[in-house]
Amino acid sequence: MREAPRTEMYELVEEFVDAINAGDVEHLIRRFSLSSQILDEIHEAIDVGPRLPRPKLALAPYERAFEQGGKSRPSIAFFAMNDANSWGVECSLWIDGRESEFILHAVVRGGAEGLSLNYGYIGS
Repeated sequence: MREAPRTEMYELVEEFVDAINAGDVEHLIRRFSLSSQILDEIHEAIDVGPRLPRPKLALAPYERAFEQGGKSRPSIAFFAMNDANSWGVECSLWIDGRESEFILHAVVRGGAEGLSLNYGYIGS
């Protein structure tokens, strides 16, 4: 099994989460091929009640992101897929410095132009 380019993939997922936090629809469309409707669905998926401003999402700190640490799984998992240039992503999202129930599911693909992220869904 080939090794996932972990640092670059982490940075790509972090860029995606930062763009969601910023509500940067232009960047989400251009870089991640998302639409404003998908951004609305993402915000609905992470609805934490009548809280304003919306909570800021984050990833686990890189130093701890891949450790299992007594949990059933690490905060971020990259796993090989059938396509030699694709990895599945399961990433616990953090809110207010703590791991939340929300899990980002996506696929990262590698190609001549570098890595790209294809959003799947956010579950809990």
